[in-house]
Amino acid sequence: MSETLTRSISGALYIILLISATYLSEYSFYALVTFFGIGSLFELQKLLQVKNYFSYLLLILSILYFAIYKDNLSVILLLIPTFAVNIFLIKDLFSTNNGSAFKNKKFLLIFFYLIAAIVFMLLIPFHGHKFTPLILISCYIL
Repeated sequence: MSETLTRSISGALYIILLISATYLSEYSFYALVTFFGIGSLFELQKLLQVKNYFSYLLLILSILYFAIYKDNLSVILLLIPTFAVNIFLIKDLFSTNNGSAFKNKKFLLIFFYLIAAIVFMLLIPFHGHKFTPLILISCYIL
């Protein structure tokens, strides 16, 4: 029961922090998602046994690029390989052999699985070039 209570309290704090940062301003939302992205990247690299600081730089540069430009062509060019990597991950999930398609391509996994997901999460609350937090809050409710 203690673990369930701890997880419930931390989940509620996460939701309160995310919603308040989203409503506060566009920059607080970027800062919070970047902070969570760096933590997630740290954990994924630890899980994959990768010691690479270039991934952190790539995360920051990707966030800055899409925060400034938000053009549709770049989003589509990022979406296509991200979708392909996710298809291969689903294939690996249901595969019976022990070999993974990304065993030697951990950097591709880090970029197109985690960093791209963080970038897409940052692009959700934008309608055109206008920041609308209600879109993101609606996605959280769903």
